[in-house]
Amino acid sequence: MVTLLRILRHTFRFPLQSSLSLLMAIACTVLVLVLPGITMQFIDVIIAKKRPDLIIPTAAVGIGAILLRQVLFTLRTYYNNALELKLTHLIRVELYDKLQRLPVKWFDSTSSGEIMSRVADDVPTTNRVIIEGVDQAIAAILQFLIVISYMFYHSWQLTL
Repeated sequence: MVTLLRILRHTFRFPLQSSLSLLMAIACTVLVLVLPGITMQFIDVIIAKKRPDLIIPTAAVGIGAILLRQVLFTLRTYYNNALELKLTHLIRVELYDKLQRLPVKWFDSTSSGEIMSRVADDVPTTNRVIIEGVDQAIAAILQFLIVISYMFYHSWQLTL
């Protein structure tokens, strides 16, 4: 938990990128709701009321939503990767500072290969797990909350 809080503290050092990533995650999640709305439009209006003139505009809205969601997802991935590189740099700087303050006795009992492994492999691996895990967890929680809210809005009895 301490490590996660440290990573989040570092993440908040980049408020613009963090906020932008969160906003894009929210937008991507909201765009997930467009396709059920399009399906509802096709069933309730186009088919039931025999309105074939609405097929092309409704399909265009659906395709536009899919394309916009993909663009936002790509941008979010790009910003998250940039943020991940910055966080990796900060963690490495912290690790090097910590290594420089360790007593000489610690270096006598720890092999140089183990130290190099920690510095070269463990930092990016830990960072990637945390960044991707947090990113996926935020997206999953947002999607759940938005979909549940949407369902309550349309029919709270059916949602319950």
